[in-house]
Amino acid sequence: MLLANEYVAEKEFKKAISVLKKLTRVNPDSVQAYFFIGTIEERYQNSPQRALTAYRDALSIEAGNIGVMSAMAQLYLNMGNFAKALEMYEDIVHFDPEDVTAQLKAALIYYELKDYDKAIGAFEDILAQNPDADKIR
Repeated sequence: MLLANEYVAEKEFKKAISVLKKLTRVNPDSVQAYFFIGTIEERYQNSPQRALTAYRDALSIEAGNIGVMSAMAQLYLNMGNFAKALEMYEDIVHFDPEDVTAQLKAALIYYELKDYDKAIGAFEDILAQNPDADKIR
């Protein structure tokens, strides 16, 4: 993992991915390696589909990993796939009902999709959990 970090620092992204893929062959349960591959593919290689594949691999090992799910949800959002992003944010809230960021992003997606009843309900839920959240009002 350290070598992959060094390659990223040197902007040698393909080498970093190669090292991480070797790591996953030795340790196929390395959520961190798959997550790092996804991050590199997304941020530095402009390969959202390969990033999604790596994120899915990570989630197949640890289904409730909020960090991976959040990255995947944001990637779907960046790709304009609101339905998939919403699905991911709903999953995050399922695993962590107090994740206000995921709740808020889900509410905003409901609004964007013109599902106003669900958007209002989601905002009301957020306010009920966080009565001091003046920015939401």
